[in-house]
Amino acid sequence: MREIFAAVATEFESRGFEDGNFCGWILRVRHPSSLWMDVAEPQTLRSFASLRMTKVRVGWPCRIERMEFLRISGWLVCVVYSTIPLFWFLVHPRANRWREREASPFRVLVPAWILMWVVMGTLTGPWRAITLYSTPWSWIPAALLFAAGIFVYSRSGTHFSWAQLGGLPEVRAGHGDNRLVTTGIRARVRHPVYLAHLCEMLAWSVGTGLLMCCALTALAIVTGAVMIRMEDAELEKRFGEEYLIYRRNVPGILPGIGL
Repeated sequence: MREIFAAVATEFESRGFEDGNFCGWILRVRHPSSLWMDVAEPQTLRSFASLRMTKVRVGWPCRIERMEFLRISGWLVCVVYSTIPLFWFLVHPRANRWREREASPFRVLVPAWILMWVVMGTLTGPWRAITLYSTPWSWIPAALLFAAGIFVYSRSGTHFSWAQLGGLPEVRAGHGDNRLVTTGIRARVRHPVYLAHLCEMLAWSVGTGLLMCCALTALAIVTGAVMIRMEDAELEKRFGEEYLIYRRNVPGILPGIGL
């Protein structure tokens, strides 16, 4: 019995647990049969005193486990978001070539994008657990950023088809939705979808406090600025003077600032 609690204490210490942070004392123990058993209260550990426990770990419904899940989720989401500008780096400089292809360009672009996820995850994975701070209060401003991103996403679809949102006019010749939309939210900002992406990445960075989320967000901002310039140049070729006038009058990302 003493060995069991020693293992519990070691496990808690390794995870940075403090008093009052056990979320109902839900533990999970494993004996030599390699079967995991949930233990709801410390007292019930007595029934396992005769067994030789080889490991004790914290079970799922625990606040620290949930925070760990949120941080892993935030890191993975930021990994995907950070590769969006890199994906469009493959599209905009070669838009005419993609349109000339008879086969769907997404047969090449989608696997290439997934490969970017793997590479970015591999590069940032070793540092994904480093936090700049850790407080539940950070999720309050994060929730506001999440809400702002969702709102902008919802407005981005107004007067805009799914094909346009997916970038089909950029890569498919003669696509029926090849038209310039300057109404709705696009009367205030030219690239609202990218603004929503930024809100979501900032939300995960603020909420989790992860160094890698912040780094990936910074990377996305830098590469996104280059991507938007490429996209603007490609749109100028497609729509000419109409887009030039639109670009002069409407900011790219942040309304009222001119960016």
